[in-house]
Amino acid sequence: MLINSLQNYTIDRAWLTELAPAGWVLSFNYTAAGAEKLDSTMPAVWQEAYVRGGVFLDDPVFRWIVKEQSGATRWSEIDLPDSQGVLKAAAAHGMRYGMAATRNVNSIHSFISLSRADREFSDSEVREVTEKFFYWVDLLHNRASLTDGEIAVLECLRDGLSQAAAAERLGVSLPTIKYRSQQAQDKLKARTSTQAVSIAKDRGFI
Repeated sequence: MLINSLQNYTIDRAWLTELAPAGWVLSFNYTAAGAEKLDSTMPAVWQEAYVRGGVFLDDPVFRWIVKEQSGATRWSEIDLPDSQGVLKAAAAHGMRYGMAATRNVNSIHSFISLSRADREFSDSEVREVTEKFFYWVDLLHNRASLTDGEIAVLECLRDGLSQAAAAERLGVSLPTIKYRSQQAQDKLKARTSTQAVSIAKDRGFI
C-alpha cells in the first residue's frame, strides 16, 4: 500500500482529493499487466468502463502518458486525436478539466492524472503536483536521486559517526560531508539529518 511506502501519504492523498474533486489516479511501475502500486478516486462507473471496457486504448491522455518519458500537461493541451470522444465521455462524469504527469526512470513508467469539473488547473498547481509526483517516483524507484556519496554519508550517520568522523572514514573534507548531508536531507524532504537517515533506512537505501 502507498500509505506504507510514502511518508505523509495520508495527508498528501487528502490534498490530491481536494485539488481534484472529480477524481485522480496515481500509478507506479505501470506495465501491460497493470500497476505495481495504484491508488484512484475516479468515479467507480468510469473506472469500470475505462479499464474493463477498454476505453483507455482510445484515450488521448493515456496515449500521451505512454508516449512521453517525463513531463506534465493539461488535458486540453494534448495534441492527439480523440476520435472516440473519450474526453467528452469523461466530462459527462464530471471530469471536464484535467492534468497529467508522467515519468520513466530505469525503464519503470509511472504516472498521475487529476480531474475537476469547474476550471483548468493553474500553473502553480500543475507545478506542485508534478514536483510531488516526481519526488514519489524517485523515492520509490530511484533511491530519491541520492548519489553514492550521499548514501555513504547517510550510512556513516546511521552508524553513529559524527560528521568529522564520517569525513575521516570516507577520506573527504568536512565541508563535503556537510554538503552531502544537506543534499540528502533536501532530496528526502527531511527536516534533520536524523530524519533523513530514518527515511533512507525505511526505503532500504542504506
